Amino acid sequence: MLLSVQELIVWTGLGPFEVALHSLALLVFTLLSTLRLEGVISTSWHAVFSPLYVALGLHLYHLSIVSARMAVWGFQSSSPSRWAKKMLVASLTFLISTNLAGVGVLLFVEYSTAAFLNGGGSPDVLISSLALLLVYLVARLCFVCRTLKSAAPGSLD
Repeated sequence: MLLSVQELIVWTGLGPFEVALHSLALLVFTLLSTLRLEGVISTSWHAVFSPLYVALGLHLYHLSIVSARMAVWGFQSSSPSRWAKKMLVASLTFLISTNLAGVGVLLFVEYSTAAFLNGGGSPDVLISSLALLLVYLVARLCFVCRTLKSAAPGSLD
């Protein structure tokens, strides 16, 4: 069973633009990797992984735009209160740190997988990158469960 778009947005913490961006990149990557495995094209694995790299770059670009807009919007009011400034800084810090951590982990996994498939990477680096991805996903799952639990009707926590 596949996730709906709303479930995908909640579980990944991405917005609709990022979900569409990464889905399109995954589709192109799947096509290129199939062509590479069937011997139709003979490019390196880094070239096959390039749509995923481009999607991560565009994701970072979008993150920087959102962060800049939040910062400008938050400090544009006539007299922002001290509490509002603290909340803005906290939300910006959370937005940037969680997304940068996710992008960094994905980039490390993608690059180490491509290097391993090209024959230049060691299995130890590949296994450690996959373990790091697993730790990141478990941490993300804890945050999602806590968020869903607090938003559930009738929750007393």
